[in-house]
Amino acid sequence: MSEKRTRRGLLVGALGVAAALVLSACGGASQHADEGEHVHDNANGANVDVSDYLPNAGLAELTDASELVVSGRVVGAVSGVQIGESRDLEYTIYTIAVDEVIKGSAGESIEVALLTHIQRAAVVFDSRATPNRGDQGIWLLTKIAPEFKREGYVLTNQNSQLLVKSDGSGLAGGASSSVVAKEVKELGGLTGVLARLRDAAR
Repeated sequence: MSEKRTRRGLLVGALGVAAALVLSACGGASQHADEGEHVHDNANGANVDVSDYLPNAGLAELTDASELVVSGRVVGAVSGVQIGESRDLEYTIYTIAVDEVIKGSAGESIEVALLTHIQRAAVVFDSRATPNRGDQGIWLLTKIAPEFKREGYVLTNQNSQLLVKSDGSGLAGGASSSVVAKEVKELGGLTGVLARLRDAAR
């Protein structure tokens, strides 16, 4: 099996990077939600996770690994949703009104599940901003695996959600040292990033 197929199987076989259902102990009561390396800081009652399956991926590689890439706007959010058998994991389901489909196929809107709580403690991803209603952005996504019996998508990587900054000055997404963040800065914002993604999806 090729490296690409193996990597894609990992992505599809779980609820994306953030949501593998095998929780393991990490420093006593702290727990985490996937198979990578993690850093946790429970001082504020939150699980801090800085892991990604594709930690050094740029925009082209993330596009290749994603089933759907869209630009759009957040028009709704439902919090406290449980997906699958685990009662410890809670998600917020964001509804995205689609402006452009860059890769894949989608209707006028899609749903994206983001892991937000483990055992009622907030989960903070160093490389993932929290969307708000009205936010514009770009999402690189993988389908929720069929065994979870829910239609929708999850982020291919935690840094595969790029939100337009409130002042319109550029895109926020990914830790400042990440490959994606550096690319976004070099490309100068939404227009440049969209052009790069369109090229990568051809």
